[in-house]
Amino acid sequence: VREIILEREMTNTSENELETSKEDGNNGVDEMEEKTSEDKDKEVLLIQDTGFNIQIIAPNLEPFELPVSTMELVQEIHQVLMDREDTCHRTCFSLQLDGVTLDNFSELKAIEGLKEGSVVRVIEEPYTVRE
Repeated sequence: VREIILEREMTNTSENELETSKEDGNNGVDEMEEKTSEDKDKEVLLIQDTGFNIQIIAPNLEPFELPVSTMELVQEIHQVLMDREDTCHRTCFSLQLDGVTLDNFSELKAIEGLKEGSVVRVIEEPYTVRE
């Protein structure tokens, strides 16, 4: 389990502090730095980035496991499959979980029912002009 911590700093600078800094001979730099460091409120947001394995079933291949992260996009799995030697010859395909086609721009954590050991199927699609 990997944890990512994001910090967002919020500063409370009133108009009076700005006016005071303008009147200061140093352009208020020293004074503003002191006030900013005193008035900082830190909001810490904890995001858990958990990894798990899914099973990939592609046509004419043995099923295999693929390690993924909850923060990944479906598109990243798509790219991994195009980069693998045994699946690289397929370039026009979709991924399905329980018969539902996955949106390439969805994060894995947003996909209902996707968990350790879930079976994701590679469905070959017909080539179009866009492809």
